[in-house]
Amino acid sequence: HAVRMFETDRYAPQSKFPVALPDGMLIASSIDKQADGCKLDPYSAPPVIMSIAAPLAKLAVIHYQFEAIHPFADGNGRTGRILNILYLVHRRLLDLPILYLSRYIIENKPAYYSHLRNITEREEWEPWVLFMLEALHQTSIQTLRQIQAIRDLMSNTAREIRAKLPKVYSKELVEVLFNRPYCKIGFLVDAKIAGRQTASTYLKSLEAEGVISSAKIGRETIYVNRRHLKLLRKPPVDGIDISS
Repeated sequence: HAVRMFETDRYAPQSKFPVALPDGMLIASSIDKQADGCKLDPYSAPPVIMSIAAPLAKLAVIHYQFEAIHPFADGNGRTGRILNILYLVHRRLLDLPILYLSRYIIENKPAYYSHLRNITEREEWEPWVLFMLEALHQTSIQTLRQIQAIRDLMSNTAREIRAKLPKVYSKELVEVLFNRPYCKIGFLVDAKIAGRQTASTYLKSLEAEGVISSAKIGRETIYVNRRHLKLLRKPPVDGIDISS
């Protein structure tokens, strides 16, 4: 169902920014309808390029629409960035929701808000679309590096455990250690790797070898994979450093 048809001289009542949309743009209640409401010139690029570029350009339009309407009292930025990911998954450009634009947008916040304002005041769409395409490009590169770094760390950790604790090592154990940046006895039990007592022994042995480190959360002890956590917090720029 259509939420409302806004022409370029009409404003949304709850907007942080006045809504300035291309003529005939229909804001719909589903992301798919929002995207399909954006008309792009199919002759401006080869079909193969347009099949990818058109949805990405539509994502930029959708993001402006959402932030301009500003539907919530708080959390619009975070929600808008989540919608970006869901839209990419919806259009089958992502298999998993792992492309987070938040880092790029936050690092380029002045330009981000400037482009939003320029659409509102002067309908300057092209710089905004290019900004979002660059955000997607840079974030894709960084995400690929991060995935490769985690894969390499996982392989190195498996070799380390196999060499130092051959009786503890299993492929399934390593996978549990990397499903999350922390582990608990119950995770090993649920994965049918060991019973509670043996699982506790395994985790303590891994801690003794420096693979993981324990932390007390209330009454529960968790085991943190700090090298994994380091990659999640601060992805590698060029090289991969898993030494600490």
